[in-house]
Amino acid sequence: MVSLIAELETRETAARVRVEELEAEIAELTSRLAGEREVRSRLPDAELSLPTHMHSHGLRRLAVLEAVRGSYDQAKEAIDRSCGRVLGKRQAELLLVVAAAVDVDDFHRCRIPLPSTAATALVMQVDGKGVFMRPEALRPATLKAHLNGRRALRTRLAPGEKPHRKRMATLACVFDADPPRVGPMT
Repeated sequence: MVSLIAELETRETAARVRVEELEAEIAELTSRLAGEREVRSRLPDAELSLPTHMHSHGLRRLAVLEAVRGSYDQAKEAIDRSCGRVLGKRQAELLLVVAAAVDVDDFHRCRIPLPSTAATALVMQVDGKGVFMRPEALRPATLKAHLNGRRALRTRLAPGEKPHRKRMATLACVFDADPPRVGPMT
């Protein structure tokens, strides 16, 4: 029985010594980490390989994705819902979205299209739509006609009546297209 108690006391002493060693090691590591943090706080971002922007890549990507979907106000609301109030509307608009679009022109300049064959068709699609304009956006002659015009009906246009409030919005697209394969199995 004495040997069992002596064995337990020996183990307890060894455990206390090990705990003291571990506590000393943790204290040393804590002081080293504090020193490292102090040194890192004085280093410029380039030496630490950090981005030059103050926002994370994820937040910048989210701002761009949400701005593409709708207005800047909607993008700001979506960012606030998912991340909290981390930036203002102008920050989202100017700092993140505009900065993300800076290299779009360079990207398209670097892309070299492959030469097309004689069988490849050059397709041009053009579409136009009359868009109602606010009075301050009308051209002078159209604005004058709009202001001087008498309307037969208050709520709708009479047949053949011109509203003098529209301008044409035109979108054009040019691209190559290979003709579809024609055969019995297509």
